[in-house]
Amino acid sequence: MQKKFKLGLVGCGRVSPNHLGALGNVGFEAQWAAVCDINPAAAQAAAAKYNVPAHYTDFHAMMKAHPELDIVVVATPSGCHAEHAIALAPYG
Repeated sequence: MQKKFKLGLVGCGRVSPNHLGALGNVGFEAQWAAVCDINPAAAQAAAAKYNVPAHYTDFHAMMKAHPELDIVVVATPSGCHAEHAIALAPYG
């Protein structure tokens, strides 16, 4: 039986639908477990639209609540990618 990967997403802005909507094309079993955005309305809307069970406004809180996440997609503005990836690395 193939493992079903649990995914999280940080950044629910303009580019996030590209990531959230592409789940069926990844080539392995996966499901979104949590999304995060500093804008509470954006996080809630993304979770509702893509049937994601949990949403957060702080990615540290998301990671602490979901240690089972296998993959976290960073979809924040490109100038923030390194900062967020470095901050997320200790959770891996």
